[in-house]
Amino acid sequence: MSDRQSDAELVRRLQAIEQYGSSEQAANKFGVAASSFRESIREAKRRGLTPATKIKDPLAKALADVKSLRARVVELEREDESAEAIRAEIWKIAEHSPEAPNWLSRDTGSNGARGMPVLLASDWHYGEVVQPDEVGGVNHFNSEIAAKRIKRMADTTVDLCFNHMGRAKTIYPGIVLCLGGDMISGDIHEELFATNDRTPQQCINDLTDLIGGVIETLVSKFGRVHIPCVTGNHGRSSRKPRYKGRVYCVDAETPVLTRDLKWVPAGSLRVGDPIVGFDENQTEPRGRRWSPAEITHSHVQYADTVRIELENGEVLWATPEHKFLAHGGRGSSSAEWKSAAEILKQFTGKRKNKGTWKLDRFLNVWEQDHSRDAGYLAGVFDGEGTLAVKIKSSGYSRAQLSVTQYANACLAETKRCLTALGFEYNESVVLNAHNKNCHYLTLRGGLPEVLRFLGQVRPPRLLEKWSRFDTDERYMMKMSSDKIVSVKEGGWRRIAVLSSSSKTYMTAGYASHNTSHEWNIYCNLVREYRKNDRITFDVPNQTDARFRVYGHRYLLTHGDNLGVKGGDGIIGALGPIMRGTIKIRNAESQIGRDFDTVLMGHWHQYLTLPGLIVNNSLKGTDEYARLALRAPHSRPSQALWFTHPEHGITAHWQVYLEGLQHPKQPKTLEWTT
Repeated sequence: MSDRQSDAELVRRLQAIEQYGSSEQAANKFGVAASSFRESIREAKRRGLTPATKIKDPLAKALADVKSLRARVVELEREDESAEAIRAEIWKIAEHSPEAPNWLSRDTGSNGARGMPVLLASDWHYGEVVQPDEVGGVNHFNSEIAAKRIKRMADTTVDLCFNHMGRAKTIYPGIVLCLGGDMISGDIHEELFATNDRTPQQCINDLTDLIGGVIETLVSKFGRVHIPCVTGNHGRSSRKPRYKGRVYCVDAETPVLTRDLKWVPAGSLRVGDPIVGFDENQTEPRGRRWSPAEITHSHVQYADTVRIELENGEVLWATPEHKFLAHGGRGSSSAEWKSAAEILKQFTGKRKNKGTWKLDRFLNVWEQDHSRDAGYLAGVFDGEGTLAVKIKSSGYSRAQLSVTQYANACLAETKRCLTALGFEYNESVVLNAHNKNCHYLTLRGGLPEVLRFLGQVRPPRLLEKWSRFDTDERYMMKMSSDKIVSVKEGGWRRIAVLSSSSKTYMTAGYASHNTSHEWNIYCNLVREYRKNDRITFDVPNQTDARFRVYGHRYLLTHGDNLGVKGGDGIIGALGPIMRGTIKIRNAESQIGRDFDTVLMGHWHQYLTLPGLIVNNSLKGTDEYARLALRAPHSRPSQALWFTHPEHGITAHWQVYLEGLQHPKQPKTLEWTT
């Protein structure tokens, strides 16, 4: 029998002997006869195997691969469930359905039909600023100009469809509005962070209204609007693009603080779980405020990580794009959002460790204490304790937890228990109305220590009172700035992909950030129009969206994930676009998801070829295109075309968003004789 066993099985039996102490007990655990088990051990020794042998057994590897693939299927199913839960529980919107509405496939009669108009809106870069002097006078762009161009896009689309496509009285069954990503500028480059005229949060608010205006204009003229949506690469907040989920990840075992003051593993959180969040951006000199939040996305997967070790011995693992509130570099006094990749670069790049890098700690991590001393304190503070917020003359609020007691054995025991559990306190004596001395014990350390007491000791009455407090009335105050002593690649680890309604959460006492700007815009819109059956959305939880118009199969993607890089000095972006299109077509065909035409933005130029439509930008020419690429001037426009029930894609239009610009020629010095 033993000669049929794999090396992996024999090594597991050797390891079982070490674990259980004898071959008899190990055989019992495996459910085999002791004699058979001993024979397998002898066979293992003949093969030269030990408990520490690393197996390269093809069968074992195949079984491991099957197990991994099954786990991945579960992960994918859970991602879909998370997306549905976000819509239902957080955004209060209907379940996502990838099926387009019936009117997109209903043939209204090809005789004289103009087809279905499709408008591709992408690469708006709302919030960015382009100054005319820096682009040869051919473009000027800011949020005010962007708003005008967006309105002009909607109005011109209506004009082209009804006044320039033959019979004006023809009725369209509806229109498809594709939102192709890079709708906001974001702060993914340092120059954007410095020059943008709108913050990401302001962009989310503005674009929800501006895109809503486009939708309402189109639905009033066409009767119905279907809106497939994908995210771009500028909607992120990391300096480099990410490829897994476009959200931000920490090690699955990293403790995250929940609203009921428990530190739980990040991987255990589910959509809708209440957590303790805080302001994404500091808008007041006093600092950021705490705020209640909810988990809006959660799934677990494996990914490459960065390992950050602090001077206090704390070790944090996170994906390269995950951001912490950190101080970095010489002369840096205020904390800023820094990605793990940015910090890693400072420790491993050519200019290593420029200055001292620190992470701000705002809370300690605690576990519920089940000891007798903790139980005693829970009873005393629930019976005689007070939890209150004191407003100082400076305007700062301070959480205060105190207990009152006469000078007796209970007071002495309370003081002993506080000291034993590591809580410091101030003691004051006040003469009460009964002319007796009352001793007031007040916890020191402010809100961080109050939260630690409530979470560790867990007095039920005070915990319930805490749950009713408005945390956003309190400012965050750091406990320490912990020096980073080592940053290196952390390898392949099990991570939790999280996002929250506040875009922030506490990880191991440190401030963490997540952002999915465009996805939030899309969910805002879905929620806004959830009761309007004439407006339908497809907001997939992935990089691509698919839809059909009269049987013509479209794949909408942003264009930054084509699997190719680089361009050509003569043909420009055409080379990578075509190579990427071929790669996408081959990859999708292998899994039975063929398409007829791929739609994309990203490249900021208008291009139509069989099976391919590339969109221009609303922003127009910028400094990078002019100086770094030396690309030709691109007049701001968006792509519009018609899909005919019989002939497929027919008429193409560029929806121009600005008139022709003729910059003044600069005065030049001319030598004459």
